[in-house]
Amino acid sequence: MGKKQKVIVDTNILIDLCVGDLFEEFFSLSYIVFIPDVIKEEYNNPVECIKTIRRIRNKGLSSKDVEKIYEFFKEHPSLSVGDIFAFWLAKKERAILLTGDGKLKKLANKYEVEVHGILWIMDNIYEKNSKNGKKLLRALKKILNRGSRLPEKECKKREERWKVNK
Repeated sequence: MGKKQKVIVDTNILIDLCVGDLFEEFFSLSYIVFIPDVIKEEYNNPVECIKTIRRIRNKGLSSKDVEKIYEFFKEHPSLSVGDIFAFWLAKKERAILLTGDGKLKKLANKYEVEVHGILWIMDNIYEKNSKNGKKLLRALKKILNRGSRLPEKECKKREERWKVNK
């Protein structure tokens, strides 16, 4: 197997993984998972998810990086500080940014930072082990019921694929 990829996760991905009960499957993938310190500090979810998130590596940034982040934040006030930190860290580390935030995805694309969301993660879980189809179906329903605005057409495609191998 190839080199492990670095990924940077933001808050909404952590929430989706928690809601979908997919942390174990996520950690079984070939990623080195990082989270900006600022996101880890703001993350406030059920205790079982907080315990799991401790498995994610913290990544701090230099004072010079923080100055640049502040400038980015002024240019993109619709994004949260956590979003900008996640973007900057992914850019600096040449890592994949994992987010469900549309504005953050646009920013990442503008600066040629590879970016994906929860459906991409779920696809990777399925590719690793198609026996996860049933669990992924349940997870997708939970994530959608929580109010996630995932593209309906893409969700339907996955439901059909995952139903075959449940």
